[in-house]
Amino acid sequence: MAIYDSGDKVRLSAIFTTTANATGEPGGVTLRLLKPDGTSAVLVYNTDTALVREATGVYYWETGLVSPGTYFYRWEANGNLQAAEEAYFTVRQSRF
Repeated sequence: MAIYDSGDKVRLSAIFTTTANATGEPGGVTLRLLKPDGTSAVLVYNTDTALVREATGVYYWETGLVSPGTYFYRWEANGNLQAAEEAYFTVRQSRF
């Protein structure tokens, strides 16, 4: 689990690979985010410009963090390269 300070810029990234361990392009990519306050966000590639395709099968999203707490996120790919991965990170409360 990664731990960040309030104000850090965080990059969440995903690399989608084939069964031959080569980078592959899924039919669609979605990033789901659950914030500490219970609100959620869904970003879809080709709909939300904040979700960036860096190269074949390589995607990322960057954000500045303000609210302390634990953030959960899930990358999803569909089409000919179906995949999903979940993780989380924590933002520490500032003492200042």
